[in-house]
Amino acid sequence: ASLHVNELVNCRWFEEVALQVENLQQICSNIKANSLSSTNENDQCSSHNEKLSVYCWTCKCCICHQCALWGGTHSGHTFKQLELVYETHIAQVKEEVSQLRSHLRDIVGLVLDVEKNVETVRNAKDERVREIRNAVELIVGRLDAQLKNKLLTLMRQKNSLTQETEQLEHLLQEIEHQLNTGSRSQLIMKSPELLKMIYQVRLKPMSYLVTAPVPANFISEIVPPYDTGTFVMEKFTTMQQKGVPVYSNPLQVNGLHWRLKVYPYGNGAVRGEYLSVFLELTMGYPETS
Repeated sequence: ASLHVNELVNCRWFEEVALQVENLQQICSNIKANSLSSTNENDQCSSHNEKLSVYCWTCKCCICHQCALWGGTHSGHTFKQLELVYETHIAQVKEEVSQLRSHLRDIVGLVLDVEKNVETVRNAKDERVREIRNAVELIVGRLDAQLKNKLLTLMRQKNSLTQETEQLEHLLQEIEHQLNTGSRSQLIMKSPELLKMIYQVRLKPMSYLVTAPVPANFISEIVPPYDTGTFVMEKFTTMQQKGVPVYSNPLQVNGLHWRLKVYPYGNGAVRGEYLSVFLELTMGYPETS
């Protein structure tokens, strides 16, 4: 029998179905329009061997248009055009890649900064080494000058003693010659003269030949000279009985005043067992050393 209009039943969900079908048809139209573009062989539906062209938003997967329209497994799901979803994802990935490349450039810049810092540190160390070597060379030069002065003094002493030795040897040779070659009468006649010569030599005091030894110490510019002092405590037992600290006279070194603070009976945990000695700075620079 024929169906009349007054016999139709109004379906409220039909509009939603029609809208979904229209959306799918639009997707299919776009797919067909892009069908001439190159596709990856892997973008094929395993069920229908069709091009994957629809993205199921509900299942979060890629499907073909047949799966979307007649497959049945995606009924009532929300679909998006795969190309649009792909463009969105590729844009996000490219943006992240761009940021990653920027991050990489920043890290490379930091690496270059570290390398420059390493080079700066090495150059600074080399500069200090050059300064030290120059300073050491100057110190060695001044030590050589000290050595030269000491050796000159010693050579003068040696030359003086050598000259005296040569004179004595010459005198001894002359006397030996007279003793060995002269006749008895000649020896008797020259004996007063020889004795006089010997006597004159013996009259010279040895003190004029003895010279002060040249000290072997050299002024050190690395280890400074030490200042020393002596602190004598008298009546030590009486000081122990009093139990009060005793102070030494100040020792002045380079503008600093130091003194010893001594507890004859000990101090703190060692009181009554050991002698306690402290070094105090009583006057010095206001800045912290």
